[in-house]
Amino acid sequence: MEKEKKARSLSDDFHSRSPSTQSMIKFFTTNTPTSKYKKEYTNVDKFNESTIEDKLTMIQHGLVSPTLIIINKL
Repeated sequence: MEKEKKARSLSDDFHSRSPSTQSMIKFFTTNTPTSKYKKEYTNVDKFNESTIEDKLTMIQHGLVSPTLIIINKL
């Protein structure tokens, strides 16, 4: 029975390389690949975390649809 291969993340791949290869990658990309989770926000998420003044401003400028706010509250 053959083991199923798990896909490697960029971070796993980067750290499996030699130090000289890691240095070249850092030089060309100017950063180190990571596999940390980054939470993505929608306008409604930001709206829910905001103060009342900010909420009113977001609605005035059309950054958040009032229908999305109502749907999200249900």
